[in-house]
Order: sequence, then C-alpha cells, then structure tokens
Amino acid sequence: MNQLRLRTSRRRFLTSIGATAAMLPFLRNLPSYAQGANPTKLILVFSPNGRVRHLWGGDTSSGSLMLRQNLAPLQPYAQNIVVTEGVRNYAAAAIGGTHEGGMMSLFTGSAEGSNTGGGVKYPSIDTLFMAQATGTARKDSLYQQVVGWLNTAENAGPDNRCVFDASGTPRDPLKSCWDVMDQYMAGAVMSMSGPSAADVAKANARTAMFDALNKQMSGLLPRLCSEDKAQLQAMQDALSKAGQTITQVSCTLPTIPTKPTVTNGGPPVWAPPENSIDFSKSSHWYRDRSRLAIDLLVAALACGVTRSGVLQYDQAASNAQAVGQSQDHHNTSHMAPQLQDFIEMLPVMPPDYQTVCLEHEEDPSSQLQATYGSAWTQLSVWENYYAEEFAYLVSQLQAHGVLDDTLVLWGSEIDTSAAHMHFNMPFLLAAGQNIPVKRGTVASFPLNYASSCVATTGQSPSHNAFLRTVLHAVGVDVPSVGSTSGKDEANNSAPIAIKQDLLTDLLTTAT
Repeated sequence: MNQLRLRTSRRRFLTSIGATAAMLPFLRNLPSYAQGANPTKLILVFSPNGRVRHLWGGDTSSGSLMLRQNLAPLQPYAQNIVVTEGVRNYAAAAIGGTHEGGMMSLFTGSAEGSNTGGGVKYPSIDTLFMAQATGTARKDSLYQQVVGWLNTAENAGPDNRCVFDASGTPRDPLKSCWDVMDQYMAGAVMSMSGPSAADVAKANARTAMFDALNKQMSGLLPRLCSEDKAQLQAMQDALSKAGQTITQVSCTLPTIPTKPTVTNGGPPVWAPPENSIDFSKSSHWYRDRSRLAIDLLVAALACGVTRSGVLQYDQAASNAQAVGQSQDHHNTSHMAPQLQDFIEMLPVMPPDYQTVCLEHEEDPSSQLQATYGSAWTQLSVWENYYAEEFAYLVSQLQAHGVLDDTLVLWGSEIDTSAAHMHFNMPFLLAAGQNIPVKRGTVASFPLNYASSCVATTGQSPSHNAFLRTVLHAVGVDVPSVGSTSGKDEANNSAPIAIKQDLLTDLLTTAT
C-alpha cells in the first residue's frame, strides 16, 4: 500500500476517533436512569394450581431458550427469561402441605404457619426488599389481587394471602383499580417523579447524537483499510450498545374507568360479574382487570411510588371456571396425573443390580397422553392466559423504561395439584439487563430418587435458598429467608434442615 495514502488514511481515522472520543464525557454524564444505575425493582406474580410441566417449561437444546406451548406468549422475551426446574419447597409440608401450605410459604419460605390461616412469623420477600428501599413515596409493595372467583368465607383465609408484613401478618390485597387509587396512590401521586421535561429533552438530544455519530462512522468504513475498519467497527458497536442503554422512563397513569355505584346488587366492585370466564374473547372482564392492575403497577414503579409490587391472580386452589369446561380450575387440576405416574422403574440388571429410576415429567408416555390429554388441554387454557398476562407485564415494563432494572418472579403454590406435592416448584424469572441473573436459560436441579423411586430427602435445592438468591439479585443480602427447618414431603414425619446457600447457577456474578 502507498505509504502516503496509508498515513492519510490513518490521519482521517484518528480524526474520526478524536471526534468520537470527545463524546466520552457525554457518555459519563448520562443520568442514572439512562446508565443502569436506576434503583432495582422487584415484582412477584402468583397464579394458582401448579403447572402442566411438559407444556409449561423451556428447552435450550437448540442453543437458545425455546419456551414450550403454554409459555409461548413469552417467546419474544425469551432473552429475559429464566425457567427453573427441581426447586423444592420443604416449608409447605410443615404447615400441612396442600394448597394452603404452599400459598403461605410461597414468598415467605416460612414453615411456621397453620393451614387454618393466620400469621407465619416471617415477612414475604417483597417486604424484606422494601425495608431496604429508598427514594419512594411508599414503604410497602403494591399488592393487587385480580379476582376470578370470590367466596366470602375464603376471602381472608390461607388460600387467599401470599404477602406478609414484617411481623408475618398477612396483608390485604387491593382488588380493583379504584381501591388502588383511593387506598394506595392517594397522597403518593403528588410525589410521583418521573423524568422532568428537561431530562426528556436531553435524552432525545442524546439519542439523536448517537444516531448521527453512527451514521458518520458508517460513512467512514468503506474508505478504511481492513485493520482500521475493524477498529472503527468495534467502536461503532460499542457506541451502538451504549446508545441502547439510554432508557427514557415514562411516568404516566393509566385511564381509570368510572367507578360503578353497585355491582350485582352489592358493594364489592371487584366481584366477578359472571360465573365463568370466556377465554375465547380477546377481551374479557378477567383480562381487563389484569391489564389495569399491570398498568397501575408499572406506573407506580416508573413514577417512584414504590419499587415493588405483587400481582395475585385469584387464590390458591382457585375455583374460577372457564366457559366450556365442566369443572373449575382447581378440580380440573386434580384430573392430572401425580408425579409418581411419571416415574419409570427399570428392571434390576447385572452387573450392578441397582434400581434405576427414570423421570418422564417432561416427556410423558403415549399412554399418559391418552389418559390425561383432555385435562391437560383444559388446564392449558388457564396457563396460556397467565402467560399472556405475564408477557403484557414484561412488555409494559419495557415500554415504560423500567425493565432493565427489574426482576419479576412468577410462582404457584404447588407443583401439580393432583397429589398436593411441592417437589418441583414451577418458578419463572424475567429480568432486565442490569439484574445479575443468567437470562435466556433453564436452571435445572434434577430430582434424585431412592431405590423406591420416590424423590429423596435433601437432594433438591430449597425454595428458601431460591428466594434468598432472588433478593441477592436485586441487591438485598440476608443470611436466610423464612424458616431454617421444614419437613421432607416424601415422609412428613421426617424433619429436615433447610439449606439456604445462594444458587449460583442462577447468578451471573460471583457471590
């Protein structure tokens, strides 16, 4: 290559680098909400009656996370998702197991409650999180219940509470958008603080500047030698990535419909207006209430009212019913097979003559498919609905500029309802890029089986450890969550020490 041309080319290259380097102070001066220094946020989501495991989880055999049928609405956000397998709730059995024990221990890790209701002696993790949260108008999480079925006798019972205050007393959820505005947002709305008009203008100017610099660099690339082109391309990629972190937080309240004076002859405006839910309609009352609850939660996070929220869909052992189904959600879930039905015991063979147990929960046999296919189809209607609402939540967090610093935990009170077990709890995380969890994957902790092909004691990680890991990921470190002892569900008379080591398989940073 001609040396003069080479020197000229490098001079032009260095000139372009100098112009770009001049922008570094600008990058350092980005506001906190544009550089991932935003305060972390935590959302808990509950939906009832467990999961159809082989239709609900995910696979990474293709090299990226592919979500299964009942989580398909979340596929566009797969890069933000973590599905867990094999996390075990040892606390629920100590309360008496079943739906009540699962509900009371779900977000508390407590084995101290009673299946007749009352306190659990420990707070839920949203309460632990908010105890260390700063800069918000409220010091408690926004706890909302989207009601699909209502029974006054169960309204305050153990089936109906998953959130507990600092003393372990169950909190009351807000059941309508008017309750949220009147009882939670009132007084806090005036202190809602999203970005100012000046901040918005600066963010728009920064975005325009990034675009202009990228355009300038693209124009330079064809005129450079391969070595300089590679350097400039690397800088352009870095600049593009920096530009993507400019998140404009949107602080806006949703439109609240007019509050009715009477509903079905009574005062509870949150009571279901019909006896069943028509999921065949793209918009139905259950979804409408869910979307309003999500919009209010996202607004509260974006505007600094709180840094935590809880969305509770109906209640444990939900008796809500879908149009076209002969039984309610809870009773339909009892039509599904038990965990033991998925275990295959191979014949004892030489040379070791050891019993081998194979678990097929994620690949059920054709016989199981034929026997339970109808129940799985009906349960899938519910699971797809909850996945759609979860996807809407993630989309709104992203649209309002708060997803990057938010961790969402979705769980249920039981693994599958048929046997009231808690061996393989269905947890799913959605996390933004500033939350140190391994996104876009399945965190699998395989169950171990004894010679009787029953899940053995103490092999699976405790969900207490899982909850502690969730808190760690949002910047709250505690030595333990909930109880430190529980019971082995395979043998309810056997006490077990609940291990609470951080689950490093979930984390991207050293602990």
